[in-house]
Amino acid sequence: MVQIGITERGDAAINTGWKKWVENGQPAILITKNVKKLIEENKQLLLNGNVIIHATITGLGGTQFEPYVPNYKKVLEFLEKQIRYGFPKERLVIRCDPIFIPFMDPELQVSESYNYKSILSEILNFAIDNNLRYRISFFDYYPHVRERIKDLPQSIAITKLNQMQPELHADILLRQNFLAMLKDYIATRGAKTEIEICGEPGLPCTGCLSKKDLDIFGIELDENPETGIQRPACACLGIKRELLDNKHPCAHGCLYCYWKSN
Repeated sequence: MVQIGITERGDAAINTGWKKWVENGQPAILITKNVKKLIEENKQLLLNGNVIIHATITGLGGTQFEPYVPNYKKVLEFLEKQIRYGFPKERLVIRCDPIFIPFMDPELQVSESYNYKSILSEILNFAIDNNLRYRISFFDYYPHVRERIKDLPQSIAITKLNQMQPELHADILLRQNFLAMLKDYIATRGAKTEIEICGEPGLPCTGCLSKKDLDIFGIELDENPETGIQRPACACLGIKRELLDNKHPCAHGCLYCYWKSN
């Protein structure tokens, strides 16, 4: 049976457990918050391999939520150069994951120099302008993440987060309204960008591995494989294979990491 490798368990720029798989000519989806490091250290392998890169850009790099993740502007500048120099756009996906809905209030500052709503718009515009795939998912408030956030200075943004998202998932109406806002904005740009939604209960989801990816990989199947069973809203095809072996937070130190501890 055909299998597609994926790096959901960690970051492909930090954990290189995927390399042998790609060197052997097998297809892979590499997910990273440091696409510059991933590409610069593996460019020839990535260009020669059958690989799709998910460049995760939330706009929170360098803040208390993603302390060791690169700043989004530097990431976008790097990707723009790579595209200009011929890196295949169909092999790049802009992944905005997670999105913190409470921080969309333009009066809230995640940090002194960050206007979250403006930054998310800038990231979306980059995807539109470069005709890139665009994926989103929303912040999941795991109990262990809630405990971490208790230790932060209780800013207005943190207070609003706790008020608006008391449960694991943001309220479905908030998520639906946010999605509608994105679609309206894309329409005003006259763009054809489609929004791919990852693992969101109550919303139409597209798997990190979908028929769209199989087409890019040039893989045809005799019959459609079943979807995965990682979580109820996972729409991934069941032929994906995790390529990383770590089960702990990575060096990016993201406050919202779903792994509990080192």
